[in-house]
Amino acid sequence: MDEQNFHHTLRKIRWSIDCDDLERATEATLRMMLRRPNDQQLLDALLDQLNRIIASATKGNELAQPAAVRQAAVRCVALLQSAKQGRLSRSEADRQRRKRRWRQAIAAAVTLLLALAVTAALASQPL
Repeated sequence: MDEQNFHHTLRKIRWSIDCDDLERATEATLRMMLRRPNDQQLLDALLDQLNRIIASATKGNELAQPAAVRQAAVRCVALLQSAKQGRLSRSEADRQRRKRRWRQAIAAAVTLLLALAVTAALASQPL
């Protein structure tokens, strides 16, 4: 999501007058921002926060008061801004993926060397 679309969406959310529209717009924006597989954990946590925000705005009433909707909208904007800051850039995610693969390769090599050493030690012992 580019910066211009992000700010346009924030303006739209900030001026929401209905909790349902607020929830749909915020959830759609979160899903658009955090659509990569390594963003799933952050997305799940932020969707939980969104559900709590909407629940606190309605507090058991189907129709929320305008002040509660405005407060929820402000909290949703803050949520989206934290999502934007919390997600890894593509280059950072690639760097983490390469590090993880490197550690896996090293672990596999060490395991193989240990297996060869044990096999050699067992083969050199007389029966």
